[in-house]
Amino acid sequence: MTTRSLILLALLAAPSLTLAANPEAELLRLTPKETTFCLVVRDVRGFSAGVLDGPFAKAFQRSALGKALAATPEFAQIDVFMQVLPKTLQVEWSKLRDDVFGDVIVLAYQNGPPGKPEDERGLLLTWTRDPKLAATLIERINTVQKESGELSELRPIAHKGETYYRRVKNKGAPEFYMQKGQILAFGTQESAIQRLIELDQELPPADRQAPPLAKELERVDGRGLATLWLNPRSFDAELANKLQSAQGQEAAFLTAFAQVWKALDGVGVNCRVQKDVEFDLTFATRKDALPPALAKFAAGFKEPSAVWQAIPDDALFAVAGRVDLPAFIEMVSFFLAPEARQALHGSVEQGLAPLFGKKLAQLLPAHLGPDFGICITPPRSDKALLPELLAAIRIQSGDDNRMEQTIKDALDVAVTLLRVNLNAKTDEPVRLETKKQDGVEVKYLTHDKLLPPGVQPAYAVKDGYLFLASHPDRILSARISANAKPADGPNRLAVLSLRNLRDYLTKHREPLADAISKQQSTPRAELSGQFDKILMAIELFDRVELINDTKRPGDMKLTLRLSMTQPIIK
Repeated sequence: MTTRSLILLALLAAPSLTLAANPEAELLRLTPKETTFCLVVRDVRGFSAGVLDGPFAKAFQRSALGKALAATPEFAQIDVFMQVLPKTLQVEWSKLRDDVFGDVIVLAYQNGPPGKPEDERGLLLTWTRDPKLAATLIERINTVQKESGELSELRPIAHKGETYYRRVKNKGAPEFYMQKGQILAFGTQESAIQRLIELDQELPPADRQAPPLAKELERVDGRGLATLWLNPRSFDAELANKLQSAQGQEAAFLTAFAQVWKALDGVGVNCRVQKDVEFDLTFATRKDALPPALAKFAAGFKEPSAVWQAIPDDALFAVAGRVDLPAFIEMVSFFLAPEARQALHGSVEQGLAPLFGKKLAQLLPAHLGPDFGICITPPRSDKALLPELLAAIRIQSGDDNRMEQTIKDALDVAVTLLRVNLNAKTDEPVRLETKKQDGVEVKYLTHDKLLPPGVQPAYAVKDGYLFLASHPDRILSARISANAKPADGPNRLAVLSLRNLRDYLTKHREPLADAISKQQSTPRAELSGQFDKILMAIELFDRVELINDTKRPGDMKLTLRLSMTQPIIK
């Protein structure tokens, strides 16, 4: 089998990780610990049954997207393939899925050393519930390919008392496979199968000693439908070679990057499917080996931002978090050569000094944050068309509120310069208006021709935050309590509401199509078709969330959650 065939077999399936589960642990015992990456797919039969009988699958079949995909030529080809192959192999897909690939699949890849890419290894392992069926299946594949002339040689080979098979095809490199009990293994290189045999004889059974790879997967919270583990040590030699020949800024960056890379023990991507779909990205590190600036910067994301209080429920998109700006600047400087670091600080100072003065420009990063947030919401006015924007960042002003006033003065100067530039190009001047409410003064720009309907760029300092918005009413309605406790639930970093986006596009699709058609000279019918495709693509999805789920010191775990309008599995 080719490498593409191995990957296809691994993807025919797809979970819950338990190190005590013998099938998975036994397959991991036979997988070399020096593997570059390892993909584990679990409980194919249970997952397939749950998804096919779930509410989402039924809703997908009824949806416009499902009907459109079912009508494509590609889908018809897949349907033919799904009917022809079982007849050729004389086994139903369901039985192949459940009895050959239904428990655990492990796909491992090891890259070759620097300068020897041909020494790479690929290995696919599966735990077969029915070993006789697996043996019969392999025999039928060999027979079919021999009869077609595709397979020219099938030869058994002995290694350390075990037997594996070498398959030579008319095209491509030889392939290798081995079956021992319930374990079925395929390798793209002979050395991969030989290494498997050696590990089987060297290592104790998994129920007596946890395999090294099982421990690595546990470190990155490997569980659920599938886990992909990346071994950073596989790239150490290549990184060292690049560092030897690097000079100047490249050398400075690679030196800093190498320090971070050496502190990284593993990277894991986990996929879980229940009601929703979740992808976890985990960076397992040794905290004491991380650069202090990076550790301090990453630690800021562990607490939720207070700006979530100001983000309305109808937001189309929102991102909010906590960033230590001095730590961020220190982290960026860590990756720069001294001359580049000096040039960066100089350019920042030159840009901010005219607005804040040299002294306060240097102090500004320490007084901004850590809480920040940005959100995009539907327009509240029926006359407006474009979504509205609201942004906020906390100001650490001190007892005398000096920094708040400095920021206000700087914004006034910047807006004045902007108005001077715009007024020189228009017949009517851009006006600076003011709205006051509960002691808060919001300044905003107005112009009937330069600005789209409903857009009045505004700014204000309120509740200890600097607010920027596309309309002053967004600032006046925003509320952030300094004493409020973080909301219960996950530490969200970003949210994309596909439900709200769907409502917005449905309500405004006609005027949006008219406006874009006039501006870009695009046929209106073409734009309407594009809106139809967008609405069709997001019909079954509710929202996407990015969550910080970090628990171990020094590690970072980010979860991407895709919520559906219907549960995938009941």
